[in-house]
Amino acid sequence: MARYWVVSPNIGNRNRESAALQFWIETVLRNRCAYMGWGPGTAIGDRFVQIARGDGILIAHGSMENHGANRLLVACGRVEANFRTRDQRVDDGALTDGHAQYATLNPFLPLDEDPTRCGLPLRDSLHDGDPRPRAVFELKPKDQNHPGNQALCAWLERMLNHAPAHRSGASQPTSVIANSVRIDADANSESYEVANQKQVIEAEKREQQLVNQFVALLDRRGITAERLRYSSTEGIFYCDVYVTDQAHLIEAKGSTSRGDIRMAIGQLFDYKQLTRKAGKRISRLAVLLPTRPAGDMEALLTSLKIGVIWKNGRSFSDNCGGALVR
Repeated sequence: MARYWVVSPNIGNRNRESAALQFWIETVLRNRCAYMGWGPGTAIGDRFVQIARGDGILIAHGSMENHGANRLLVACGRVEANFRTRDQRVDDGALTDGHAQYATLNPFLPLDEDPTRCGLPLRDSLHDGDPRPRAVFELKPKDQNHPGNQALCAWLERMLNHAPAHRSGASQPTSVIANSVRIDADANSESYEVANQKQVIEAEKREQQLVNQFVALLDRRGITAERLRYSSTEGIFYCDVYVTDQAHLIEAKGSTSRGDIRMAIGQLFDYKQLTRKAGKRISRLAVLLPTRPAGDMEALLTSLKIGVIWKNGRSFSDNCGGALVR
């Protein structure tokens, strides 16, 4: 009979925005695995060894204190194999405390990080009696002290039954979850891949400043904007601005250079696909720039049905009759 487990990272009580946590999440999603830093011969490591083929795993982070407000979900899956060794696809030590074991999961399903949006029943806290974070523990459906575990296990089984399995050697199905994150979080911006570190930092600062000014304008006009964090089996990505009510997807660039605009075009079409896979609506695509671009570049964007927004004094203008700024 299948058993049900919760597995968390070995990175302590670090901030949810920490680089270590983000790397762990990206690694889990990319490799479709659950990781455990403690090896066999340790109390926690031996608990992970008990997880067998066919068992269900919920991968999560954080405590269940304050009714689960600090719990972050990552993915769930059914164990295909449990290896008592490091995953050679991950650099040694890259998972902060190291990883001595891992389990491959098939099917594998990325989850919305918010338990309430996943429909996860939290009537009985997601733990085995101790609200503090634990690296691995078993959810027992018949635990009389925690009757809510039966509902939790039923939820996990229901999710896994609806998740498609992937065949060995076949391309992996891509599932996407889009979550709202702070729009002023500098670390959430995608970095330039062609530039030195100083140029990258300066470009990100220019873009974030432009985004903050534009979002402040929308806020004064009663328009809600957010940043979407896409969690997929391919990794984690962030758009610059998603205007919620109008469903406008906007990518900011710190200059009007051909290189920046070409990069924005590629990102917008990629985010468009991710946004739709996550079940969110899109009505317009647009690029946000510090000044109006040259005529040929604006014509290129228009031909691709991408609107242009630019800084105009203390305000912003667009080439869509004001539809993107009001």
